[in-house]
Amino acid sequence: MLKQNQIKQVFSNLYKDQITYFTLDSNNFESICRFFKFEDRLSKVDLTLQKLQQEAIFEIFDSLKSLKNLTFLKIKINHQIKFGVDECKRINNLYENLLLLKDFILIIKSDFGFGHFGIKELVKDLNLLTKLQNLQIEFGKNQIGQFGSNYLAQSIEQLTSLESLSLCIPKNDIGVQGATQLFQGISKLTNLIYLTIKIEESNQIQSESLYHLDLCLSKIIHLQGLTLEIGSNQIQAQGAQYIGKGLSYLQNLKYLRLLIDQNDIGPEGACSLTTYFQNITQLQSFSFDIGGYNQIGAAGMAGIANGLSLLENLKDLSFVIYEENNINEEGAYALGMGLQKLQNLCKLSYMIFEGNNISGGATALSEGVKSLKNLKELSFSIWSENNISEKGAAELGESIKCLNKLQVLSFEVGPNLRIQSGIQGFGKSLQSIQNLKELSITVDVFNTIGVQGASSLGDGIKHLTNLEKFNLFIDFHNNIGFEGASFLSQGISQLQKLTHLYLNIKRSKIGHQGAEYFANSIVKLPQIKYVKIVFCQYDVDLSGASQFLLILQNIKTLILLNLQVKGYFDNLKKHQKVITKIRKNNLKLCKLLVQI
Repeated sequence: MLKQNQIKQVFSNLYKDQITYFTLDSNNFESICRFFKFEDRLSKVDLTLQKLQQEAIFEIFDSLKSLKNLTFLKIKINHQIKFGVDECKRINNLYENLLLLKDFILIIKSDFGFGHFGIKELVKDLNLLTKLQNLQIEFGKNQIGQFGSNYLAQSIEQLTSLESLSLCIPKNDIGVQGATQLFQGISKLTNLIYLTIKIEESNQIQSESLYHLDLCLSKIIHLQGLTLEIGSNQIQAQGAQYIGKGLSYLQNLKYLRLLIDQNDIGPEGACSLTTYFQNITQLQSFSFDIGGYNQIGAAGMAGIANGLSLLENLKDLSFVIYEENNINEEGAYALGMGLQKLQNLCKLSYMIFEGNNISGGATALSEGVKSLKNLKELSFSIWSENNISEKGAAELGESIKCLNKLQVLSFEVGPNLRIQSGIQGFGKSLQSIQNLKELSITVDVFNTIGVQGASSLGDGIKHLTNLEKFNLFIDFHNNIGFEGASFLSQGISQLQKLTHLYLNIKRSKIGHQGAEYFANSIVKLPQIKYVKIVFCQYDVDLSGASQFLLILQNIKTLILLNLQVKGYFDNLKKHQKVITKIRKNNLKLCKLLVQI
């Protein structure tokens, strides 16, 4: 039998390496607070606070003072909680008791507006955490202003042991002066390896403050990962140039994420930013969200494509071009040519939203994708108002057929695109990528792919004999009918290795018969474990839903079954009987959720 001190040692070792998770509300906070006060061996704690009054919050923070061995602490405060200056003080009072902390994550979803007085109290004694290596602070819409930003900067600059810093403070009105002070504070953290700055939306930092970001990045040259999200901040072309110049100092950078949505950078800003990519050719992962309303035009897109082509060591590339950038055919052509230079890419994701008028450039884009023979993951989405011809759509759909190493594929046809040939080309191309393990297909509203489009997809799907996960979302007004459901079901029934299936079919005229086709295909899948199905009342009523469940009732492999039929029905007695029968017949079923 273990002695008392041996038992204590066993629990100490258990607490040392594992994060202990707590969700506190008005029903359980008292017992958890008592636990904290008497259990000082915890070293890693993750707290979520929800639906609590001020007195309860105070008691929770006071009880945390007992956990002097904590090395990891995460506090998430949900939006229902009123979080003001007094609550900020209570968190600040923790620091002197938690001197061993290496990781501190504070996420405040509440937006009651604690202002600069609150942030002053929150970070007053943050400098006591001298062992801190990872700090993440997130709060939005709390009106801290430039004074609050200054308090935050003064505290952060003293944490010289930090290796990772993440600041997410959107909608806080910090302004030019506040952002400048923040960048100046961060520049003192010369040991930083990972930096995340999210100050998008209603902070009005403008291009002037980005001059100080440029200076900041020149001081923290050991960065390996950088995330910069500064959408809607009026940075314009000059600000984009400062960002590019700052990046040029980061010779060790391997991961980069840029979001510059709605900043009116124009073609000049796009070109000047990406000119500096020649200095970060060691980059391996790049996520570039150009966003919308930047008016980069064809010239700006050509500049971006040229910059991307210099990043020959890239393994992972994601880019998003939202509306009103007008990249046109020439910009899409340049992008396609640029992709051909990135032969080390293993993962590619791109989205081109409406109003970019790529038209004939779709051909060059498809050629660029085709050339990437090492791709293992591909995600692409094209939306309407891009004037893509049937020929271009077909070529985009067929761009995947040469990618023999592809294992994960996601394809989205945006609203009202109406490219039948693209759907057909995509369906045919699926037959060539038999190593695929995960597939997601989304057909948004008003594409009217009809029976023919569903048939093409079904014919392609049935060849994917190694597929393990399949998501299919067909939105309103695609009119596949019960015949289209039949073709898709025939394809699904051949997926003998499938373990995960998610079908979301909305208002596409499949009827009871179509739902029955899908159910009969699922029972033919010998390894299926997780199933989620969403229908709507216009296609399947209560009787149809019950029949669907009856067909599935004898599947013995299911672990999770989630059926949702969107609508309102009165008589649920028959439906409840079916659910009871399914529970009895499926001993492995861990979760059954039926929403009607």
